[in-house]
Amino acid sequence: MQVTKRNGELEELNIDNIHRMLENCKREDLGRELDVSVSDTAINAHIKLADGMSTSNIQQTLIKSAAEHINVKTPDYSIFAGRLLVTEMRKEVYGSFEPISFLEYIKLNIESGLYDPAILERYTENDINFLGAQIDYNNDFSRPYSSIVQMDSKYLIKDSKTNRRLEMPQETFMLIGMVIFADEDSPMSWILNLYEALRDDKISLPTPIISGVRTKMKMFSSCCKIKMGDHTESILASEYALSLMTARRAGIGVDMGPVRGMLAPVKNNTVKHTGALPILKAIESTSKQFTQNSLRTGATVVNYPVFNWEIMDILEYKNNQGSNTNRARFIDYSIGLPNLFIKRVLSKSTFTLFSSEEVPDLFDSYGDDEKFTEAYERYEADPKIRKRTLDANTIFNKLVKERVGTGRIYIHFVDNVNKQGMFDEPITQTNLCSEIFLPTRPMTFEGLNRTKYDSIDDYDLDDGMISLCILGCVNFGKLDKIEELDRYTRLMVRFLDNLIEVQEYPMDATEWPTKGYRFLGIGISDFAHFLAKNEAKLGSEKAKILTHRWAERFQFGLIKASVDLAAERGACEYSNRSAYSRGIMPVDTYNKNVDQITPNNLECDWEGLSAVAKMYGIRNMTLSAIPPTASSSLVSNSTQGIDPIQSTTDTYEASNFTVKSVVPDAHKEEYYMKAWDMPDNTSSEYLKLIAILQKFIDQGISTNQWYDLTKLPNKILDSNRVKRDIITAYKYGLKSLYYIRSKDKENISETILEEACEGGACEI
Repeated sequence: MQVTKRNGELEELNIDNIHRMLENCKREDLGRELDVSVSDTAINAHIKLADGMSTSNIQQTLIKSAAEHINVKTPDYSIFAGRLLVTEMRKEVYGSFEPISFLEYIKLNIESGLYDPAILERYTENDINFLGAQIDYNNDFSRPYSSIVQMDSKYLIKDSKTNRRLEMPQETFMLIGMVIFADEDSPMSWILNLYEALRDDKISLPTPIISGVRTKMKMFSSCCKIKMGDHTESILASEYALSLMTARRAGIGVDMGPVRGMLAPVKNNTVKHTGALPILKAIESTSKQFTQNSLRTGATVVNYPVFNWEIMDILEYKNNQGSNTNRARFIDYSIGLPNLFIKRVLSKSTFTLFSSEEVPDLFDSYGDDEKFTEAYERYEADPKIRKRTLDANTIFNKLVKERVGTGRIYIHFVDNVNKQGMFDEPITQTNLCSEIFLPTRPMTFEGLNRTKYDSIDDYDLDDGMISLCILGCVNFGKLDKIEELDRYTRLMVRFLDNLIEVQEYPMDATEWPTKGYRFLGIGISDFAHFLAKNEAKLGSEKAKILTHRWAERFQFGLIKASVDLAAERGACEYSNRSAYSRGIMPVDTYNKNVDQITPNNLECDWEGLSAVAKMYGIRNMTLSAIPPTASSSLVSNSTQGIDPIQSTTDTYEASNFTVKSVVPDAHKEEYYMKAWDMPDNTSSEYLKLIAILQKFIDQGISTNQWYDLTKLPNKILDSNRVKRDIITAYKYGLKSLYYIRSKDKENISETILEEACEGGACEI
């Protein structure tokens, strides 16, 4: 059998060379000797070899052969397959197994047009050589196959014409810090701190950052929120803003609450409004028009309040009944539920729907429980107002039915958001993944400018305010001591705050609000692993106490880091609009029902921090939010966000690859609570644990509901079970609910699909 070499020449296949390469990837000096069978891997691969195969294809066959052996009983095959892939990547990037110098590596990628030339302008050759000497090239050989595949397929940049690999993980980690910390007085220590945190998987960064920083692409915000006003200019300006931000890989949340309903009068009652669907179809088309890294279309969620005139129709637009002409299925929907609606549901009362042009101050007061209730009851009693009155449970049942049927009708509890938030202005919408809660203002054509305004002081927020949020996570399961949180919260706040200045902005409505508010969304990932590692199974008292201690220390560290940064660099422009600047902390505003779950035993010096915040203000108006992290969790070999595991061995399906991964510390399987083994097959205990986290998080948490249909009669999820969990989430102060997850087959390796916000849009 002959093989084709990289230079195109043919030579006889040498099985000894294959065995030698496999033995080299097994060896101890790459980190540790692996418990794998070289012979089994070679035999399994040999069957698939064909005459004339290229050496690269042979390597791929060996990689796949090793990957097929990955499971919880033979986890070393994951490292083995990863080493084989790294070997192949090195030969392609470096031209040989041994790395080239870091300086040469940077120069080559600048010459290729990949890297920003400013890198060489900001650092001397001595600086670069020093940083290159700190790179732990062998770290790649300690990473599991899932991590390397994810980096290779999604984060590391390839030649756009030939698809040739141009990057390796370790250099990428170092370069990110070099770009973002370039303006620091002492950048080297910060660069190395970030590099070590990424190398050791202590933190996770989203796709826009890992794939973009060091290149000429300078848009790193994962989440974008747009508000649409009730007039043609605002609708068109919003649609244009949506297209610009989708093209820049952001996940979009659009608030359409203020837009009037079907048959409402327009132009002095000369015509009737055509309703929500045509606008939704336009948003759907725009989202599909722009691709994310050429791999997937954009992703958008549209927000509506439950009292919207058309809500009963809107709830159906996602489902598969009917034709595409009367549906808008390729966007998602998040429904805002005020306290008044929940009270009407529980009291089995009626609820009234309105069109915005009839009740403008109702929509203006939305998000302020007391003012909203007063306006609502006043309009409800006004016979001159056009309205629809339904049984509240009819609406709620419809919402639950469509949420169960599609899995993707989301919920946000608008009064929980505002009562537990840190803003003076009301928040009425969420983002694609239901964890970002930031103020917005209706878009105008003025806000689309890029050059009209020269500073924050000049910008009029009434021209439009689009809220962007930059994300990142601390991987709790990778930390051994609670004290480590102090280091990584400080690092993350400084890093992401710097990034606000580095990124570019496509319009005034994104730049000046972002620089004025400086929103961050630093979250928690590897949470299921964290609990199992500490032998604290979900639902146990130990898990509740542990979660409370660590969540408190986490948020305290973030706030302290931002206040310290305010003392050093100055508070953000709009700091006086934040409760933080008045010394009010999340521990002052949380839902007190959480005390029923676990005692309010605080360990941090909140009083002292409050005093310092009053003195210096705050650098960042928000600091925390917990996103889904399916994508970045693969890179850091961690469990996804705050989700429970589905299986000890999962199969992850992305748009361009499928890979198996084993949960970290799988030998502690007894302490992992699987999503399908929740007590009583409800999400109640899980939601209570998330409520403890929400006590401290200043934005929201992307929270799913989990159900095993195989344990239910006829595999049907009854609505009452879902409704009880929704009420539980509301009662204990959760701000939102994201997907409904369900399992309908026995004894299968769970498959995790890449979500909309995991594919480059709102993705971390």
